[in-house]
Amino acid sequence: MTTTAGTQLLGRWRTDRNDRWSLREYGDCSLCFEGNGKLTYTVNLPDREQVMHLTYRVEGAWLVTDQPSSPQEQRSEFFFTREGQLAVKNESTDPPTLYARQSLP
Repeated sequence: MTTTAGTQLLGRWRTDRNDRWSLREYGDCSLCFEGNGKLTYTVNLPDREQVMHLTYRVEGAWLVTDQPSSPQEQRSEFFFTREGQLAVKNESTDPPTLYARQSLP
């Protein structure tokens, strides 16, 4: 990643525990962004983890992801809050999902 936003993404993020709406709608999820364009998306279930291996790139304020095993790009607008959270906008008028940084790369 060569952009400032792309560099800020690097590392592990987890759904913010205060984002009750996203936890209810999507569950407890982790995102691990690597500098080589790999993204590991994990749904943290009570008894196991469900892992998806994706690719990603940043185009301005857009996060473009793709799942190589079932190719179809998805675009999500994102930004960083004043508190340092990663905010990923959801479809339509739903509030963005907030992620708290867990670790740096």
